[in-house]
Amino acid sequence: MDAHTFANLTVKPTLDQIDLIVLTDYYEKYLEPFQYEFELEDGNEIKLKFNRDNFCHLLGIHKPAEKKFGKGKPQIYSFKGMKGYMRIKDGTINKAMLKGLNKSAYNDMRSSLVNFYQIHKMLDNPQAVYYTNVVNRINSVDILIYNQTINSYIHLGIVKKERQNYYSPSTFLIESITAQSAGNKFIEGQTPLTIIKTSKANISSTVV
Repeated sequence: MDAHTFANLTVKPTLDQIDLIVLTDYYEKYLEPFQYEFELEDGNEIKLKFNRDNFCHLLGIHKPAEKKFGKGKPQIYSFKGMKGYMRIKDGTINKAMLKGLNKSAYNDMRSSLVNFYQIHKMLDNPQAVYYTNVVNRINSVDILIYNQTINSYIHLGIVKKERQNYYSPSTFLIESITAQSAGNKFIEGQTPLTIIKTSKANISSTVV
């Protein structure tokens, strides 16, 4: 499967149908080249940019390594940021390697991997809340952009760091809708944020 096919899926793929290279290609073609802009009802504006050093954290690439070596260990840093991204691009980090580090942590990544193609679609027609009530110890999120599918809620957490005038993606969360759960635990009780206009500008000439 190539990035174009992945981006235009209408049915969630199986894990066997995709690999990490496809996801990086999708990221480079459908997310990284753009600055997404959301005009809010209160007159404020959100600007969202995707950088390559955000990629590994969105998918939790470092999680199997943390389970293997322990949090904060030196080995973890080669699974994060640009270093982790480049190791995916050269094939050093792949699904088999992550599974070999810790099968349970790898399986926890499954929903994020197979739903990753939904991000650009969600940003075209987003709903959002201010994330003020921490759920499941998910921190480093200012705003949750989300969309509801038939079977789940898809969430993109974004954060605005000090001294920058735009938001960056910080986490990607999937919560299933089941007979026992409405799937909305990350957004329930949060403050709604009304987006009245969305747009995106191509900034690919500045991407490095």
